[in-house]
Amino acid sequence: MYDGMEGFLMKTGANGIPAREDTTAGKEKCKLCMINNAGTIVETASEIIVYNPFSTPISQDTYITVKVINGAQLVVDAEDCQ
Repeated sequence: MYDGMEGFLMKTGANGIPAREDTTAGKEKCKLCMINNAGTIVETASEIIVYNPFSTPISQDTYITVKVINGAQLVVDAEDCQ
């Protein structure tokens, strides 16, 4: 589904991504980002559902890395620490 790509840089939206509840991962649309040759992070128009399997929510407008699991889902791997 993701043409062999293993991970992506994303930015959460205005709602962030909710925490996992019991065994149900939180999920929300996030914007796909790229880093240009100058090192600037650029948001694309693509929005993709990202799952959060962790017990803490992820804040709004936060850069996150995600990885592909099961060849089909994007799952939070790490977030911007503050």
